[in-house]
Formats: sequence, structure tokens, C-alpha cells
Amino acid sequence: MALHRGVSLVLNLPDHPVTVLVDWAVARQAVVNALSQAVTQSSGRPLHVNLHDDGQWIWLTIQYHPREDVEATIWTDGLTAQLAKRLDWRLSQRDHWDGTRIVSMRMSKIRPVLLVIDDNAGLAELLEDYLTGYDCALLAASGAQSGLHLIDEATPDAIVLDVMMPEMDGWQLLQILRAQPSTTDIPVIICSVIDNPDLADSLGASFFLPKPVTRDEFLQALRQAE
Repeated sequence: MALHRGVSLVLNLPDHPVTVLVDWAVARQAVVNALSQAVTQSSGRPLHVNLHDDGQWIWLTIQYHPREDVEATIWTDGLTAQLAKRLDWRLSQRDHWDGTRIVSMRMSKIRPVLLVIDDNAGLAELLEDYLTGYDCALLAASGAQSGLHLIDEATPDAIVLDVMMPEMDGWQLLQILRAQPSTTDIPVIICSVIDNPDLADSLGASFFLPKPVTRDEFLQALRQAE
């Protein structure tokens, strides 16, 4: 489209890869539709596409000069805005006095996800306090079934698992996690008052932490789990 309309694309990309957690099919259509929309609106001058990581967010910006007959509010509606909303991206537009239009998509950076499975909500609250200052997302499940649901939904990078839980105990859940190809490589930290590190190790746990767990012990286990 750009070649046909005489619009040159100028890509400004960071030296290092950046990663966002998205629905790939929706994200692809959002970006492709945004680029094609900008090309269609362009007056023919170069179109600049910038990808920037500011440390907290990932920004994709499209900068171009629209034709005079293009409405100023066109980016607030339509397919691109709908797709961005589904992805929880923030879509914004700025028009400069010189006629330049900058359309920005703010995307969340991917963060490590820790899932805590314990019928006592106090453990998740404690571990969340221990993670203060670390860029990590913590999810909590009150039992094995809700934990399995969150694992399928969020694919955590590590799991902290209690042993004494109703319906299904932690030993049973650990065996299920190690038997499934999709979860067999996820580090599982058993955290329990049941002091049996040898059983935890034999069933495939990555680490064992006795309750009450200290902040240093917890952070050290996460570091070893990378």
C-alpha cells in the first residue's frame, strides 16, 4: 500500500528486543490496521514508525502528515480503536501545529507472573509484600481447581504451592503439574507447615520452603528458579 501510494516507511526500532504479553492474532491486526490506516490518510510524505521502551511501557508511535480532507478525530473510532481496547492498549492522538499527526499505542510490558495456590489468603498477601519493589505480577488461587484454571489462563513463570488444602492437596496437584507437558517445566515451590522436603523433591518440586517463610528465603528461591 505504501509503495503504491508513494509513501516511504521509516522504521525506528530499539537495539534490544522488547516483549509484550498479548493475544497475538488481535495484536497483529491492530498494528496492521493502524499502519494501513495511516498510509491511507497520508499526504505522501515519509511515515515514521517508532518502537520505544521507556522502562515502564512499550510505545508504538506512527507519525505522518495527513491529507487536508482527513478528519481530526478519525482515530478515536473504528476498528483500530476497538482492537486496541480489546488488548488493553491505550490509543491516543496528537496533532501538531505543522500538520504532523502522531498516533501512539501504549502497551504493557511483560512481567514475570507468580501464582500462589493456598487456601489461606494470608500467604499470598505476605508474599506480595515481600515482592515490593520487584516488577512481578502475583496471582492467587484458594484451591487446586481454581489454581489449574489460572495456570491455563495466565501460564505463570513459577508457582508457590501449599500442601494442606481441601478437595485436593498439594502433593496431588504437584503430580498433575509434573505429568502435563504444558506445566512440567514450571518451577513449583512447595511452601507448607508439613516439613517433608524429601517428598517434595521426589514428586518434582523445584524447592521446599517451610512455613512461616522469611522474605530472604522466598526471594532466594525465586532467584534460583530464575
